[in-house]
Amino acid sequence: MNKKHELIGIGWFAVSLFIFIFLLFGLFAGQDMGLAGRAIKLAFFYIFGYASFIVPVIFGFIGYYSFKKDEPKKPVYKIGGISLFLLASCLFLYLIGVSVENENMLGYLLGLGLEKLISSIGAWIICGIMVIFSLYFLELEYLPKNAITLLWERYLEWRKFRKEKKEEGKEERLKKQEEKVAKTANKERQRQIQIVEKEKIKQDPVRIDAAREERKAKPVERSSKPLLKSGAGIKNSLEDGETKEYTLPPFSLLADYESAVKMGKEDFRENENIIKLTLFNFGIDVEPSRTVMGPVVTRYEVKVAAGQKVNKIVALSNDLAMALRATHIRIIAPIPGTNAVGIEVPNKKYSTVSLKSIIDSAEFNNPSYRLPVSIGKTVDGENMIADLADMPHLLVAGATGAGKSVCLNSIIVSLLYKFRPEDLKLLLIDPKRVEFSLYNDIPHLYTPVITDVRKASEALKHLCRDMVDRYDKLSKAHARDIVSYNKKAEVKLPYVVVIIDELADMMLLAAREVEDVITRLAQLARGVGIHLVFATQRPSVDVITGVIKANFPSRIALQVFSKVDSRVILDTGGAEELLGKGDMLFSLASFPRPVRCQCSYISTAEIKEIMDFWKAQGEPEMVSIEVKSETGEGEGSGEDNELFLNALFFVKERKRASVQLLQGAFHISGGRATNLVSLMESKGIIGPGVGNKPRDIYFDKIEEILKKNKKA
Repeated sequence: MNKKHELIGIGWFAVSLFIFIFLLFGLFAGQDMGLAGRAIKLAFFYIFGYASFIVPVIFGFIGYYSFKKDEPKKPVYKIGGISLFLLASCLFLYLIGVSVENENMLGYLLGLGLEKLISSIGAWIICGIMVIFSLYFLELEYLPKNAITLLWERYLEWRKFRKEKKEEGKEERLKKQEEKVAKTANKERQRQIQIVEKEKIKQDPVRIDAAREERKAKPVERSSKPLLKSGAGIKNSLEDGETKEYTLPPFSLLADYESAVKMGKEDFRENENIIKLTLFNFGIDVEPSRTVMGPVVTRYEVKVAAGQKVNKIVALSNDLAMALRATHIRIIAPIPGTNAVGIEVPNKKYSTVSLKSIIDSAEFNNPSYRLPVSIGKTVDGENMIADLADMPHLLVAGATGAGKSVCLNSIIVSLLYKFRPEDLKLLLIDPKRVEFSLYNDIPHLYTPVITDVRKASEALKHLCRDMVDRYDKLSKAHARDIVSYNKKAEVKLPYVVVIIDELADMMLLAAREVEDVITRLAQLARGVGIHLVFATQRPSVDVITGVIKANFPSRIALQVFSKVDSRVILDTGGAEELLGKGDMLFSLASFPRPVRCQCSYISTAEIKEIMDFWKAQGEPEMVSIEVKSETGEGEGSGEDNELFLNALFFVKERKRASVQLLQGAFHISGGRATNLVSLMESKGIIGPGVGNKPRDIYFDKIEEILKKNKKA
């Protein structure tokens, strides 16, 4: 019985193949296929048209199921499905106008009848229904869905590929642009160096030497207080009123950076809908009003419906971050001066804010600014430029790697692009020894770059004495400030900007001395053109004390790790939500609340080019700072040695040693008390601290040190 079914199946396969070959040859070979071939072609094409090729498939299905002898229902469904697909194909060929005379009569009759009965639109609908049912009978209903999914995936892959190609093209263009800028900068620097060298050759060395001898021969009246050896930073006088002219560096030494790919309107609209839906789920009805894309974040402004509490939105910051798939979001509720709430969402790709784009702008060259410094760009894309003369001092704080050093470099370079050495002097203090090394030997320096904390303390004291001398000059000239004095005086006073890269190191080693000097400078120095810029990566209360905060109303907070640190810097939270890499909150006394900015960026290579340009024009005339020699067993000055000996007597009597005990007994800062305890431990006087247990005290070592100091 099985062989009978197999023979029937093979017969159907043979008929299917026979019909398919004759149809194929009939289509391409004309009449050369015999009587049977012509009869098959005419019959099938007359009835089905080009859909005739589906008929051999039907016979093939019949042969397959006869050969396998499947269940009785399955072959009927399959053959019925493909027959229905044949009928739908004939109708489709008629509807699109493929059928011609004496062909596809089945499609012609079916289509003509449907058009008269339910119009051509109804005929198309019937055709679609027939295709769907045929796929269902053939158990291929998943095909349309899979086809659409596959096409969509291919479309997304194509878009991704196209974006990658665009980005690769932009990176290549950026590299070429950077190389071009570097070549132009090198050519410009070489040209400027050649000009400076030619000017040096033209000068008369004999006359300069004679002038120096005359100055040595003439007695110079000196006041009782020490003055700057550089003549308070005036121009390098040669004789007969000649002055050395300095050239400001060209903008070609700075690089341009291409901004990241901006988001499209569809991306904005999608995020706006997510924000609206998320807040609606928590019972807050909002309406998007404005979207602003900045270098690092995009701010979505939404208006809250009447009767809704704004504080509820602030409490939902984590829920919004999760819905938007963002690392951090910051909510401004409300935006000052508006009736909207701002939601700042990080961009997928950050844009680099070049220093060139800021200092080459009209805002930076505004004549109303006396000491303009570059801060960066706001979320609105506007240049943020501050006048250091109005601040009058600036505090920069943030965690390690948040962009503090880049911020200081931007401030310094923006000043060097605006002022010549006769108009500005820089006192750079770098306890870390690596941040300001590039600025050594530039003609703007007040002293060499200082890396020793003791020397830094002496330099600040020297600056205090210079401040007093300046006030004496202002008093004699009946001038209120340095601006009015320079209008009257023949020899102008230069501005002096003090920049300390790590205030924490100085406060740790010499807190009382440094804090007193800083307080005096911060309170009095602004009137005579001395301004302070301090930076620290440890924003704690023992570094940024209340006295320092009171005299530094202008502050920059970079990314920190906790809300407590943010409050120490800004007296408000928000810095813990920043993204790092120059993302900052800038606070001025005139601002209602801190403004978010992206710090302008300058690379080490750019700084080196600019410093080489300045060094080629001349050497600095600087103040020499002498540090007092250290005496006794204690570290530092005689006063510190006396405090150390008194602390030893105290420990000997109390038989206890701790930071809190010494701080309360001698009324000193926590940093100084910590130094005393560390010094005692390093000299073997006390043992190391172990948890809450009291330290071991070695009284024989105390007696030995006290006896040595008595003999001395």
